Amino acid sequence: MATVSPNLTVLDVGHGQCVVLQDATGTIIFDAGSGSTLLEFLHDSAITEIDAVVISHADADHLSGLLSLLSAATVQVRHVFLNSDATKDSDIWEDLRYAVEDATARAATNVTVGVTTTTSAQEFTRGDIEIEILYPAPALAMAGAGGSDLKGRKLTSNSMSIVARVSYQSKPRMLLTGDLDAVGLENLLEGLPSIRSDVLVFPHHGGRPSRAAPAEFASTLGRAVEPKVVVFSIGRGKYQTPRPEIVAGIRSALPEVTIACTQLSAHCSVSVPSTTPTHLALFAARGRVSRSCCAGSMRMILRPNAIQYVPPLQDHQSFITANTTSALCRRIW
Repeated sequence: MATVSPNLTVLDVGHGQCVVLQDATGTIIFDAGSGSTLLEFLHDSAITEIDAVVISHADADHLSGLLSLLSAATVQVRHVFLNSDATKDSDIWEDLRYAVEDATARAATNVTVGVTTTTSAQEFTRGDIEIEILYPAPALAMAGAGGSDLKGRKLTSNSMSIVARVSYQSKPRMLLTGDLDAVGLENLLEGLPSIRSDVLVFPHHGGRPSRAAPAEFASTLGRAVEPKVVVFSIGRGKYQTPRPEIVAGIRSALPEVTIACTQLSAHCSVSVPSTTPTHLALFAARGRVSRSCCAGSMRMILRPNAIQYVPPLQDHQSFITANTTSALCRRIW
């Protein structure tokens, strides 16, 4: 693989999540949302080997793309990290089990089932890039989805979402939270009151955090992370994400934060632009053809003292000004 500056790309996969880390060592993928966007991105980037795929939890919009990866003749996946989930009896979870069985036999793919806070030091050391697994802790993982935490609260698939943080030269750059809900967040913050990072990929696409008050959940998370940029990986019109209450909570805790959605929320504009946006990066993006992108697929190039955003944040903000009438990220809450 050609030498590249360390970077993280949040792909526009519609409703779902997929983040690709590239550096001189190789490639790691965090979640693999549905559709062909990930494979298109890998093809365009001439990536044929994946060091690791980390699946945050067992929901289809975070793992279905792994099926395509494991069966693709053009890509070799060396290692898959995920946790078991006895509550999932969906067809896609069953299909993934068969795909994993085939990949281990045919392609010698290693599979680690049981990802906790003790995993990162052993598995994710790669030069200037450090990947920490911040959640779940081993005692919580012992219960798993369908079980209860040590306070007796029910744990769902979302409650057990793996939370990972990517640092570069010891500076925390991106926090990935899967679909973490309020029970999961409380358990996370009991062990780590500060989970600071420059970029927060917001959990559950900005949807409702189970039964918790959305604004309170968002403001609690925002104060703990103190990000400069919050990214919502959404599909336009799907489940009405991000929820206005979530954005309001973020803004109440972080008045100056920059908010970016991969696709244009229906809350912000009733229609998509009539012409093709010119601000988008050239990376594969699911909403490009339908003109549904907002920030689209976003790359964060990691520099020693800063992050370079592609597309530039100011270009994305100019797009919002020109194409929305009531953008959530611009409202005064």
